[in-house]
Amino acid sequence: MKKVMMKTVLASLVVSSITVLTGCVTSPDMEAAKQPLGSIVSVVNVPGVKKDALYSSSKIWVAKAFTDSNSVIQYADKEEGSIVGKGNVKYPCDGFNDYKFTMKIDTKDDKARITFDDIHIYRPAHVTSGIAFPAIDSPNMTVGGQAKAKKALNDIVEQYKREIVTESSSAAKDW
Repeated sequence: MKKVMMKTVLASLVVSSITVLTGCVTSPDMEAAKQPLGSIVSVVNVPGVKKDALYSSSKIWVAKAFTDSNSVIQYADKEEGSIVGKGNVKYPCDGFNDYKFTMKIDTKDDKARITFDDIHIYRPAHVTSGIAFPAIDSPNMTVGGQAKAKKALNDIVEQYKREIVTESSSAAKDW
């Protein structure tokens, strides 16, 4: 009797596990997105700040936000008010993955526009539990991955807003 009961319990555990795992695989977080994530564009209003000051504050922000602005900034034109760079941000809740992107900041009097393009998920090659996983650098993400990417990039915009307002107001003060 004990053996039959034990086999029944074991069989129901196996069936339950398969059901749970199947549910995870088909969840929206794991579902492949139908197309790569397109451009993400945000406009930041900074009333009373001239284009040149906003451009300079933006370069300072890039240096602070990305540690090494020389390797991030690929193009900068003060006259045009544009900064273009390559950046990356950690993939939320995962120690291995990053989001890589191209970021463009366009400035003019009273506002800046931040555009993120070429958004990829990047994971370096690694070994976990004795299994070797190759590097991944791809624009293809899951639906959940795209949502996390949008949140991470929107968080960068929010950081930019806070820093630019602070930088612009402190630059205006006579020290």
